[in-house]
Amino acid sequence: MEKIKAIKLSQVPVRALSGGRQPRTLLDEPVGGVNLRVVAVEFVPGAESDEHARDWDEVLYYMAGEATVEVTGGESYTFAPGTLIIIPHGLKHRHFNRGKEVMRQLLIQASPIKP
Repeated sequence: MEKIKAIKLSQVPVRALSGGRQPRTLLDEPVGGVNLRVVAVEFVPGAESDEHARDWDEVLYYMAGEATVEVTGGESYTFAPGTLIIIPHGLKHRHFNRGKEVMRQLLIQASPIKP
């Protein structure tokens, strides 16, 4: 029988990335036929990600601060804490923290398991 798995954010190491991003990968393993990845990411004020697109949809839940997502060649959207968004696969975009507080988001991705 499977057991419940608990992961404490405070026990997951932080990786410092360029642009002021600080992700903590909470889960990155096969679950139900897909590779499920859950990452808590902090963006310090002024931080931004590189432009990117995924081969799968991204689900983001904003927990703190103000988040801006800019679609390449398109619009810019600003989100408050308590908002969940879905970014469709293939859509080029960037993430920004243009606010004065640390922005915290939970990133959830389910990608195909590679043979």
